[in-house]
Amino acid sequence: MILKQGGVMINGAQSEIYRLIRKEGAITFARFMDIALYCPDGGYYRYSNPVGPKGDFYTAPGAHPAFGALLAIQIYQMWSLMGKPDPFWIIEVGAGSGLLCYDLLNYTEHLPKDFQKTLNYLCLDLRMNPGIEENLPLTSHRLVDRLVANRLPLKPIEGCILSNELFDTFPVHRVQMQNGELKEIYVTIEEGQFREYLDQPSTPELEKRLRKLDVELHEGNSAEINLGIENWIEEAVNILDTGYMLSIDYGSQAAELYSQEKTRGTLTCFYKHSQNDDPYINVGRQEEIQIEDVAKCILDIMGVDPSILKINKGPEGSAKRRCPDTTLAQKLTGFNNYTPLREGLAKTIKELI
Repeated sequence: MILKQGGVMINGAQSEIYRLIRKEGAITFARFMDIALYCPDGGYYRYSNPVGPKGDFYTAPGAHPAFGALLAIQIYQMWSLMGKPDPFWIIEVGAGSGLLCYDLLNYTEHLPKDFQKTLNYLCLDLRMNPGIEENLPLTSHRLVDRLVANRLPLKPIEGCILSNELFDTFPVHRVQMQNGELKEIYVTIEEGQFREYLDQPSTPELEKRLRKLDVELHEGNSAEINLGIENWIEEAVNILDTGYMLSIDYGSQAAELYSQEKTRGTLTCFYKHSQNDDPYINVGRQEEIQIEDVAKCILDIMGVDPSILKINKGPEGSAKRRCPDTTLAQKLTGFNNYTPLREGLAKTIKELI
């Protein structure tokens, strides 16, 4: 299980986690991970493009266009075996930057034209902005649509539901065997830092899953359990009238994933192409706030039309960007900025006026 990480500055995801814990108490790791990855304000997968040399990791489409080309050939074979239906839908779930869509459709230019004419390609993702698929030639670009969704809100289709490295982005529960009893790992806050502690499982489905897999954790071992995958597969089956589901991901047999050697489970994190095992640093994504945006936010809070704002250029030679790394200060002081920007500005204004 892989948890991708962003930065540590002004961070809506981390703020939301702090707010939730202050309000409701400790939360499951699954809920922590869900907010870190998908929080509308600062969630890792909401706005950033984490793949590639400037991101945190690589996936197969970023390595070479051959990956998309081979999938195009495979899907062409599916279409042929299905009797060449028209229309033929390709639903890519977690389409991200659109790179796989671009490479796959680009290669269909080399396949029989009657195949390409039947295609409808839908990119499903949480990011609102169009991706690389916008750069496709006109003959392929007209085949593509993008929908912002984290479910599969579609009518039954004929075609292929496609995903690449999707399942390892699902939030997971973390459990540990303690004194012969299954416990769940919860996340709380102590002295301004995230801390884990063990308690009773939040749902009996965790033990049911292990029994279903015929797995018994060894004493002291931790493990991850993805309870969301079955619901997703059920949704996918319900919208697939006729066709295939093609998911590319990493994995292994349950006996290996939950073996005695995996004492800490399989959770790992990546940040700037470096691997670590601490999911409580670099939560969410890094966000730089421009002074102009702060000024507009202040005016809006005060009920003043932000359009009146005029920003002059600074003196010649002044710094154009100030974005310090506050990691060391956080370690030394034990302080984390968990108040959202707008909330903090509103409190400050109230004190000053």
